Amino acid sequence: MILWRKLLRDLRRHPGQAMALSLVFVLGIGAFVGLRIAYEGLEPATEALYARRGLPDLVARVTFAPARVVPDLEAIPGVAVVVPRIALETTVQELPGVRVRVLSLPAPERPRLGDVEVVAGRYLSGAPDEVLVVEGMARYHGLGVGDRLQLRTRKGGYRTFRVVGVVRQPEHLSLIPPGGFMALPRVYGVVLVGETAARSLLGRQGGYTEFALALEPGTDEAVVVRAVEQVLDRYRLELVWGRSLPSVRNVQAHIDFLRQSARIFPAFFLVAGALGGFILLSRVVRQERGIAGLMRALGYAPGTVMRHYLGYTLILAVVGGGLGILLGLPIARVVRELLAWDLGLPPDGVVEGRAAILLGGVFAVLAGLAAGVGPAWMASRVPPAAVMREEPPWGARTVRWLRRVPGGVWVRMAVRNLLRHPMRTLWTAVGVAFAVGLALAPALLLEEMDRVEARVEQVRRYDFRLVPTFPQPERWLEEVARVPGVQRVEGVVEVPVRLRIGEEEVRTYALGFSEDARLFDLPVPPPGEAYLAQGLPQTAEVVEVRGPYARLQLRVAGSVDYPLGRPVVLNLEDARRLLIPFEGVGNLFRLFFGVDLEVLEDPVTSVLVAVEPALREEVRARLSALEAVGQVDDRVLEREDLSRIFSASRLFVWVVEIFALLLALSLLYNTVMINGLERRKELAMLRVLGVRVREIVGLFMGEAFAIALLGIVLGMPAGLWVARRSLGDFQEFLPGGIGLYPGVVALVIGGAVVVVVLASLPVLRGLFRWSLAEVVRQRD
Repeated sequence: MILWRKLLRDLRRHPGQAMALSLVFVLGIGAFVGLRIAYEGLEPATEALYARRGLPDLVARVTFAPARVVPDLEAIPGVAVVVPRIALETTVQELPGVRVRVLSLPAPERPRLGDVEVVAGRYLSGAPDEVLVVEGMARYHGLGVGDRLQLRTRKGGYRTFRVVGVVRQPEHLSLIPPGGFMALPRVYGVVLVGETAARSLLGRQGGYTEFALALEPGTDEAVVVRAVEQVLDRYRLELVWGRSLPSVRNVQAHIDFLRQSARIFPAFFLVAGALGGFILLSRVVRQERGIAGLMRALGYAPGTVMRHYLGYTLILAVVGGGLGILLGLPIARVVRELLAWDLGLPPDGVVEGRAAILLGGVFAVLAGLAAGVGPAWMASRVPPAAVMREEPPWGARTVRWLRRVPGGVWVRMAVRNLLRHPMRTLWTAVGVAFAVGLALAPALLLEEMDRVEARVEQVRRYDFRLVPTFPQPERWLEEVARVPGVQRVEGVVEVPVRLRIGEEEVRTYALGFSEDARLFDLPVPPPGEAYLAQGLPQTAEVVEVRGPYARLQLRVAGSVDYPLGRPVVLNLEDARRLLIPFEGVGNLFRLFFGVDLEVLEDPVTSVLVAVEPALREEVRARLSALEAVGQVDDRVLEREDLSRIFSASRLFVWVVEIFALLLALSLLYNTVMINGLERRKELAMLRVLGVRVREIVGLFMGEAFAIALLGIVLGMPAGLWVARRSLGDFQEFLPGGIGLYPGVVALVIGGAVVVVVLASLPVLRGLFRWSLAEVVRQRD
């Protein structure tokens, strides 16, 4: 009981340091519990949806394949389920400029793969005029049960459908256009209709355009792929693994980011808390060395002494951990709801979080033990005779080479003081390094988002981007150019491709521009050459580009800074070759379907348009009304879309940054304050010897800045590593990577310097208030 009262009294003697250290544990445990509960709720809910509604293992897309291929696919060893379906892209008359993917369902039956979960309304009954709308599209455009939509048929007419349900479909939780990497519900949507209605929109009978496959567990995927290619290659096959679908990949990247954040940032916080506790308790033990010896002389066992001093950090860790758990619960709810809304995930991913709360409590105790076990063990080993004598100073021998250090006596004295107490210097520098690293990592993430937005604005110089429902010949540009108010048009080819770069194979897309292009600020290579975007392997001199119809061997002429995605940039002439089938493909098409394969002359897949600023809205309406236009991208709205997409991530990172700044402030305050308090007697002795206060302040601040500089040097690589590790799952989205941006580095260094100065003020102010005689008589 006596030792317990002493422990509480000692904590009250150091309220600032105790509160700062408790805050570190609050932030660390709060971040861990909040982020872990969030992803523990979202990931199982998402996986459960995939399992309930049948996310395909493999999706095989073709131009059009006869129904007789279905038994051939079902006969492939390792294939458990095959679901044929009709998929096409069209437009909705009520939503001009919006491209819509139509997917068939075997209504009124439920498909075994690619089923839907009804959010509002009901499932299809089999009536030919019913349509289901995915939740993201319905929410953005204000669609609901009972609304009517007119879908354009391939032959140019329209069919009217009645919305009977709003649903989630596992392949389209996030509305990401083909070849894209971010959700754009403003210009892209997904609806689902019965198979009969889908055939009427397509205008063809007796076949399918897509096959969803489920594989048996343990199946050799490469063998299945080769077998599927043998069956469907003649129908212009494109294979996509279910986990590589744009929506699935985007959702998983965000969940992985959340998981990484739940591991990295709280770990940094807790290690920093353990370090702060170690520094604090080490000072207490050194200050109470005589008291520890007296406790041993009075008969207290070494284990009792050790438990007494271990109580310092354990109490602060337990109190901070408990408050952190209370803070983590609302954090989990906010993060979960934010991501569920942004990504189209099920919002019911609620878990009790008992495991996370228990782990949070365990980690808090472990951090407290790690912080205190070393100093407490040192206290338990203090001999009883220590009560009668002073502890010998650390590193008391003179370092002769200090005499050759330039800068005068004060510089040499500062260097000597740092070297006389190497462990104190090292741990203080490590504390500064943790603070700098924690503040730097989120700041770098925020800066990268800002740089991407600025680079996107710099690259896109067009006003509108038109995406036709189907590729158009170049002469279509003349029709676009005739719209009043249009100043310039440029054709672009954008097509999904597979690249072979050395030994690596990458799925991405190709961008083809003419050499006189001005509406997209990217360098254009000459024919026969290619530029690889940053983020793609830059290890070969030749790249093989495999498109829908052709395969090109191109020389790698260099890299290009493209802000979003990892495309290969081609000359328009080469990009068009990827869309033009060789003669053998046309012969096969004629053999199987009895008609000639339509081959476009100089095809384009999109058109960039510059318009007169005063006529912007009027021109936009006219462009949307063009018959072949499926999607109209407005550069202003694209900027808003990107800002919206970044907003959730930016909010999350800002929360982490605030946590990190509070932690950095607490840690820096603790380390610098403790360092100063340990120097009270030394600084008082200098005043007794007649040294002026200004010179003492310069000496102390010089040492503090030297330690801070060492900590900054150590903390910069750590912060950069954390930022890069956190973005590891977004390399396709942010391919440029993260660097030590000068502005951010300067801001973090400046903040560290300011905090060091503020933390030093109480010590320096004490120079004018201390009773010098009393301080000199004190035994440290």
